[in-house]
Amino acid sequence: MLVLGAVTAAAAGGSGDDLPAQDPDPEVALPSSPGSIGGQLSAEQQAAIDGFDPDRLRCQPRGCEGWHLLLEEEAGPVAVNEGWLAVLDGSTLRVRPVDNGGESDGGESGSVGGTVDHDIGWLQTRPIDGEPAGPPSRITVTGDGTALLLWPDLLVAIARDGRERLSIPSSDSRAWYLEARDDHVVVVGDLPPGAAPEGTDRLRVSGIDLATGQSRWQRDDVVPRDFIDAGLAATAAGGSVVLIDTRDGSTLWTHDTEPDGSVQVTTGPWVIDGGTERQDRAQLVDAASGQVVATRPENSLLTAVQPLGDLWVASWVDNRMPNDSSPRVTLVALDDAGQERWQVPLDSPPRGACCPAALPWHDGTVAIFDPGSSNGGWLVVDARTGAHRDLPEQDMPELPGGANTGRAYIPTGAPDRLLQTSFGRVAVLTADGAGSIVSDDSIEVVSTDPLIVQQGRHLLRVDPVPAP
Repeated sequence: MLVLGAVTAAAAGGSGDDLPAQDPDPEVALPSSPGSIGGQLSAEQQAAIDGFDPDRLRCQPRGCEGWHLLLEEEAGPVAVNEGWLAVLDGSTLRVRPVDNGGESDGGESGSVGGTVDHDIGWLQTRPIDGEPAGPPSRITVTGDGTALLLWPDLLVAIARDGRERLSIPSSDSRAWYLEARDDHVVVVGDLPPGAAPEGTDRLRVSGIDLATGQSRWQRDDVVPRDFIDAGLAATAAGGSVVLIDTRDGSTLWTHDTEPDGSVQVTTGPWVIDGGTERQDRAQLVDAASGQVVATRPENSLLTAVQPLGDLWVASWVDNRMPNDSSPRVTLVALDDAGQERWQVPLDSPPRGACCPAALPWHDGTVAIFDPGSSNGGWLVVDARTGAHRDLPEQDMPELPGGANTGRAYIPTGAPDRLLQTSFGRVAVLTADGAGSIVSDDSIEVVSTDPLIVQQGRHLLRVDPVPAP
């Protein structure tokens, strides 16, 4: 996800609400033998496992640990997609099937389905501006397990059979972001000093062919904002929004906005023009065509867009309130044309990253995490009509391990799960089960679907399981 300036990717949900802490169950622990990096443990790894403290890192309820991978060194950049996990372990890039990242599946190195390690030491020791290059600033992995590594001056593609393909995104700029798109990759970097017009924040955007490593196109006239299914949304001169076809760099459409307007890129089918204080309206712009499909004159912000079957759920936040009042939040369901199907006014004002999290639940319902509501902060409505639904107490959603302090949100790209994060705990709740990883140290989420967390040398997959 690329997020710059006023245009943001709506990480669907995110209440930022404080939840009371509860001590985890000390008897629920990870397996005592996590998977090794190559199927066989080194003496150092065995020593670490022998001293593994289940009170320091544990998964609950029992069985929610999908796999546990112990690295030689603290994890560097990590990339995950539906099929593959790639992680930098010192000078070794390790690529694993995401379903069994903790163990070798018996396949030979370089074979389909096998685990593969690539030595990239020479890439990290080569000089950049007189200093060793060090680890890549960003990595990603494609659908066939090819790893892409980005340094400021170099893009490297490493196939599963070890073949390396080097490409120079731009000889006079510094690259810092990449996004794989089918048969090509888009690289974003800074313009050379003095190249950008005064008073602008333009960047260099390039399209690189994955098969040849050659540049397909390059643009210096936009500021990239975020990637959506239809292409790359960016702002151009005068504040207009453009959609760029990442295959050839052409402009698919242009939407004129106010120079000081607010524009939001969402995970849904729209780009949202929030207007300005003078305009006091929000427009839904079809991401495929650039046409305005709906206007909300009475509200000022649409956020937390997420799919719900054939509808889209979002939060309208009305900031036009008296000075002593908090903004009103209304959860709405929209069809692809931006037309409202139902709405549910919520009791709680937006907090933190905004806004209430809407989780697909049992029997055609959606569970809304709204701390101002009854039932422990949960409000359950019919997914088709928005009408309130009463569920038996045992069927009401409950965060695993009990509620604790943290942020609850629906992650972008994983609309079927609620994530709750805080220092020392990451929990996941779905209609099919729950799971949480608990520690006395900070835990980082490196992937939300599947849920993979990282702490130091440990990578763990957390799979929701039915409560016992």
